[in-house]
Amino acid sequence: MEGRLVDLPEIPNHSTQDAKRSLNLIKDLCQRSKINMEFFGMLLAVVEQWETSSLSAYFKFVQIYLAISKMSSRTFYAFIDETNKVARVLIAHFLAVQKLMGPILCREAEISNPKSLNGGLGVGGEIRGHEKWVEGIWGQLTRDGEVKWKELMEWPREVFRSENSDNLD
Repeated sequence: MEGRLVDLPEIPNHSTQDAKRSLNLIKDLCQRSKINMEFFGMLLAVVEQWETSSLSAYFKFVQIYLAISKMSSRTFYAFIDETNKVARVLIAHFLAVQKLMGPILCREAEISNPKSLNGGLGVGGEIRGHEKWVEGIWGQLTRDGEVKWKELMEWPREVFRSENSDNLD
């Protein structure tokens, strides 16, 4: 594994700035819930590491998975509850961060049979299958016509619409 984490690709600067800008739009809403604020902080830590070290960003990203696995059932259900609209936006941001980090994350494991990974990591680090999740979240949030959710979901949606989102420098 150690050898696969050498010479990692970098996240383009424009992606870092766009992610920071988008996360900052939701920061105030996150402060109303401890779990939302903690998840926000973990996402921001990953994005901030993009500027200095892809390896550090990788480890910060893996910490998110660890944090989720350590949540109590009650906390986890409160976070993923569909009425927790802020968490929905955070999950969309998480998926966008994961998409951008695909070429880094694909080094975690050697992929011998990409065809068996329906919707998972594919050849070249491409993350597939999550665009529908992000669009589903957007649909849930915007069906009542609240404009703020549209703005908060712009960046995650753009990451998945962009043809270059999986091409790192």
